[in-house]
Amino acid sequence: MCWQKKSLPFLLCITLLRAELYPDGVDILGPATTELEDRGAGRCGGGSVLLNPTDVGTTNLEWILPEGWPIDFSILVVLRPLADHGTIFTVYDAGGLEQISLELRDASLVFMYQPPDTIPLSILYPLDAIEQRWYRLGLSVKGDAATLIVDCDHVLSEPLERPKNTTISTDGIVIIGQPLLQDEGGLHVSKTCEERKPIFLLHRIFLLNS
Repeated sequence: MCWQKKSLPFLLCITLLRAELYPDGVDILGPATTELEDRGAGRCGGGSVLLNPTDVGTTNLEWILPEGWPIDFSILVVLRPLADHGTIFTVYDAGGLEQISLELRDASLVFMYQPPDTIPLSILYPLDAIEQRWYRLGLSVKGDAATLIVDCDHVLSEPLERPKNTTISTDGIVIIGQPLLQDEGGLHVSKTCEERKPIFLLHRIFLLNS
């Protein structure tokens, strides 16, 4: 399983249905977090990054994903929340449109997906009380369904009413931890993370083929 690799504190791997496009996966979070200083031990012997509200981790998608984003995909996250709310990561197109986001909000995981020329689709997955421990979250998007698996055990599946064969644009960026507020023209702390204290200790994130 890809998340057993220990080479980077953050790793986001993408494997398409045509696996030859990215045979070794794609490291997204490594380039996005090279400037963050608060690093420590991870859950499985690898590294981790302590994500504070003022931290900005970003990288260009087109540069690291020249063959595009897969239609069906899985997002695997290993994290230890230090608060019960906060943005995990967000993907934007070149115009600043939010295409994918994953965040904790009021003891729920919220997944937003918006391919070009469609309306945003949001799914709220209720979780048990958020504790300061390591979680494994696996979100699988396949066809017209999005399924969340918590700690390889608890399974929640919801419909995702997207047009067939749609995907997102890779002409933009991915931001770790913070949203891009278009009306102010810059990178800012999430409005749900106003406390100046750490929000997440992230060990690894992967994006895999579903």
